[in-house]
Amino acid sequence: MPSAPRTPVLTQTRWLALLLPALPAAPAAAEVTDGQLAEGGVLRDSQDYRVAPGLDLTTFSRLEEGGWKEGSVLTADLTESTLSVDVTDDGTVTGRSPLTEVMHAGERGDRAVAAVNGTFFDINHSDAPLRTSMSSAGVRMGPSQTMPALTLADGKAAIQALSASGELTTADGAVHELEGINNPSLPEDGQVLLGREDGAQAVADLEVGDAVDIEIGPDQDVDLGIAGSHQILKGGEVPDMGEESLVTTSHPRT
Repeated sequence: MPSAPRTPVLTQTRWLALLLPALPAAPAAAEVTDGQLAEGGVLRDSQDYRVAPGLDLTTFSRLEEGGWKEGSVLTADLTESTLSVDVTDDGTVTGRSPLTEVMHAGERGDRAVAAVNGTFFDINHSDAPLRTSMSSAGVRMGPSQTMPALTLADGKAAIQALSASGELTTADGAVHELEGINNPSLPEDGQVLLGREDGAQAVADLEVGDAVDIEIGPDQDVDLGIAGSHQILKGGEVPDMGEESLVTTSHPRT
């Protein structure tokens, strides 16, 4: 018999479930104390929904010292045979689109049931993604700098450091390290080389028509991956993340 169609979930969903710890719920009529706020806040409402077999959505609201916080968590059962996960984008380096448009684009977009924004991007400037991401089609983008990432390999999820890099080999055998990959908008088999300082000289030495070999890939053996910023939970505890503004000030987060 033909196998049942798999329901795709675009971008990485399990990350949210891993990073948002549960807080004790308070009765709706109970007054929230300063002590409860100082200890992290109070969960005031939570609703659970079944999106698809193996995929659940939880919406919640909680009161913290800075005010009300609303959030949603998708929890994916990676052992569910009818559920699949992938990373997608709008097909360009600097373009951006509403999440629902990205979710429903592509060959399997008509079967996608949920999506989550992933990674960080160059907001208010180029809009280009800043962290490594790898889809089922291969590396989509990424710098050589390692950052915490959600990865999938052989159906198992993990949070680990992830980066992407590569090598360019010219016809004379010279090998040059590539510090970043970001080329989903280029034609098939096309590459753009951007060099700075010593890298600029290496590019300048090339002429139109010169043959070069380019190898790119992630630094970990994974099927999918998408990197973010700081890991906010390790072993059930919030680690020291430093004092930079990304950590100490309020930002929307997925």
